[in-house]
Amino acid sequence: MLTQAENAEARRNYTYFEDQCTAYKALLATASLPFSTDLDVVTSAYRQQLFDGLLKIDQGLKARYELLRTEEGRQKLVAETINLDGHDVIDEVATSLQQLRATYQRIGLPGNEGYLHQAIHFDSFASMFNLDLGKALDGQTIKWAGNEHVLAYFQQLATFLTGWKTLVAATIKQGASVQDAVMYLPDFFESDLGIMTNEPVRVDEKRLHFRMGQHRLSQNIPRPK
Repeated sequence: MLTQAENAEARRNYTYFEDQCTAYKALLATASLPFSTDLDVVTSAYRQQLFDGLLKIDQGLKARYELLRTEEGRQKLVAETINLDGHDVIDEVATSLQQLRATYQRIGLPGNEGYLHQAIHFDSFASMFNLDLGKALDGQTIKWAGNEHVLAYFQQLATFLTGWKTLVAATIKQGASVQDAVMYLPDFFESDLGIMTNEPVRVDEKRLHFRMGQHRLSQNIPRPK
């Protein structure tokens, strides 16, 4: 799953893909073709479109078409009548589709989340999200609605740990990691010896006083203004 920040990063990284999607949909709309990423569907619709135009001017063809009782028979007549050689629209649709599919395979998700096509197949991306990358990414993004307090609690904790990590790096261990910082925290509090207790955590003043001089805490902890 993505964070909101990773969602925004992915949108920035792949604006060119969104442009390709917009151009493809515009190509279909301009030719009055139905939205689809199935080339056979688009081709069939285009052939039917041309055939319908012929029916308006060729009464003999119209009579033959209306005599056919099965859809299979009618489609066979359409295919036999309409030759798409020289029609650039279908070639343009095929090329655009090929580019879309190739680009989609390369859309990587931030945060080591792999590739978007591993989570959503291209055909599903088209049918479920109408080639809208933003909507697809939103579907892969963490929703905190109803649990904002959980995120806020740990963000507050992160602020404290950031300050504590900086202090540890300056006074105890250079280049301290979060793990280092957490490891040193118990040094300043009374130990419960591993016993389960509901007692509040208390500062071990003796150890703190000793550590204060040892690690120059007085100089490195900001005084209240």
